[in-house]
Amino acid sequence: MSLIKEKGLSDLSEKIKDVFSVVLPVIDSPQFLTWLMRECFRKGAQMIQCSIRGLLTEQVQALKLAYGVQFIVNCSGLGSIDLAGDKELFPARGGILKVKNDGSLFPKIDFCVKGCGMSHGLDEDGQEIFSPPYIFARGKDHLLLGSFVQRNRADHNLSLAAPYVQKMLQHCKELCPRLHALRDSDVQVTVGIRPGREWVRLEQDSDVPSLFHNYGHYKWGMTLCWGTAADIVHLIDNEVNKMSQITHAAKL
Repeated sequence: MSLIKEKGLSDLSEKIKDVFSVVLPVIDSPQFLTWLMRECFRKGAQMIQCSIRGLLTEQVQALKLAYGVQFIVNCSGLGSIDLAGDKELFPARGGILKVKNDGSLFPKIDFCVKGCGMSHGLDEDGQEIFSPPYIFARGKDHLLLGSFVQRNRADHNLSLAAPYVQKMLQHCKELCPRLHALRDSDVQVTVGIRPGREWVRLEQDSDVPSLFHNYGHYKWGMTLCWGTAADIVHLIDNEVNKMSQITHAAKL
């Protein structure tokens, strides 16, 4: 339990039996996405904004001709409800709190900690908000407090005044007492709508071989993005090899 005292944490529930510390990489999402976009442009990618409606399988040939490409990868997230006719997809609203962590509000926190799963109460639809409170140092001078996910919610209308948000903030303060110095005016509510699915759809389309799907990452987008992208490249390489073999056999 010396780690709890060392980090200035508390166990008001008296349920913690053991604690451990481990060093892990943490992605700073805004910086990562900025770098990723820059890398895409550096490697020759183009960003074209347009609207596509209806099933992709019925438009693949036209899209390939319009953009001069050989394959299409569908990474449209919730857009795949329409583009792929996927009835397994659902919107999932994620809520997280962001506060300044430069030492001006409380002694600076330079670690991450995650508590035990607990209920933050019911939301407006009667769903129980159940999640472990956590505190993540983000970048040089910010702290993330969180978090929760609400299935089948696609709106951004989330307020700090919501009882379950207040309860989550309270649980974070109980986990790390130095956060009791925070006032509501110090806290920024951040909302994101995620493409929820029980399993990521990562596959070559069974009807249109030049169409590939990579969506439905739910709460694990940052965790899975590199691996699923590599898997898509592998699937496309397999299709290219298959097409080459067919062409070679035809020539013989």
